[in-house]
Amino acid sequence: MQTEKRADGDHDDERSVFARYFNIELLLVLLLVAILFIAGAQVVGRYLFSAPLAWAEELTRILLVWLVFLGTAEAIRTNTHIRLEAIDRSKKVWLRKSSRLIISVLMVVIVTVCLYQGAYWLKVVKGSTPALGIDIRLKYAALPSSMLLACWYILRRFLKKA
Repeated sequence: MQTEKRADGDHDDERSVFARYFNIELLLVLLLVAILFIAGAQVVGRYLFSAPLAWAEELTRILLVWLVFLGTAEAIRTNTHIRLEAIDRSKKVWLRKSSRLIISVLMVVIVTVCLYQGAYWLKVVKGSTPALGIDIRLKYAALPSSMLLACWYILRRFLKKA
């Protein structure tokens, strides 16, 4: 059986236990489909029936926040985050290695700051959403949760290369 090589260098049969039970790609697709469905229902309700859904915008916003931050963690996992490809394709090995090191250090710093700030806001924020009555911390939990996931992916990549 031939294994498929992924963008992050992993092979499908070498995936971690965590990755086998938590398919972030599927979750991202489901979030996007839910957003499209809810937004579409909102448009139909508002313009065809003159009866907008009071909760649609609220739920769409919460799902979009989760989609963005989980997508960030997924970009880190698959190594598809934004970078200068001119440096990545440079013939000078020292330039490629030093740029990868700088990028890794910056990612760790940014992810750590986001994780800290997300945990802080999760602790401080109180209340519920107006239309659905959902605890507002559900929206704020997206940042520390996805940054924790991103930390895991960065650590895993670092340990593989060590």
